Amino acid sequence: MEINDQLSLESLIAKNYGNIILEVNNDFESDMFRMIGYTNDSNEISYQNEKVNLDDAHQIYENVLEEVYPSKFQIKPSPVV
Repeated sequence: MEINDQLSLESLIAKNYGNIILEVNNDFESDMFRMIGYTNDSNEISYQNEKVNLDDAHQIYENVLEEVYPSKFQIKPSPVV
């Protein structure tokens, strides 16, 4: 996804309750809407010369509290007595 470089970061992360995000064709035009970005086939989100790989972002998101709340563990077999 390529985010529109003309939009400020503040406007992108603002709490705009009730907003609706639409996916439309390239020929869609209206003064009532603002274009926030374009979808593409890459596995990245890009904004103002910065790129974030979605696989990396997902891994960071999944592992942020792994040490506190482990979800990945191995059970060590105990010897049979």
